[in-house]
Amino acid sequence: ADIDTAIRGYGEATTFARLAWNPRYDVKLDHRLTRVSVPALVLEPDEDLLIPNAHCARWAELLPNARLEKVSGAERPTGHGLIMQEPDRAAAVVTAFIEEVER
Repeated sequence: ADIDTAIRGYGEATTFARLAWNPRYDVKLDHRLTRVSVPALVLEPDEDLLIPNAHCARWAELLPNARLEKVSGAERPTGHGLIMQEPDRAAAVVTAFIEEVER
């Protein structure tokens, strides 16, 4: 259309980008995870459509005292919301981990 409309549209898009932009990856995360000294539990779903499962394995690898546990679904594969999909299974894994660490 006209130049004023284009400028206004650009300004709105820029504002939206600033408000909505959320980087999915912190470039310093690998370094930071190696400094965590407490026991850690990384829960992995069957198939996360938001965060690739390879990230779970990498985080467990980088955390010095970590364990990777897969929480599978009883009827359907678990995904990004595995705690809501399989609350009892997730709770059992977390509880077992806490009990082991406390010993």
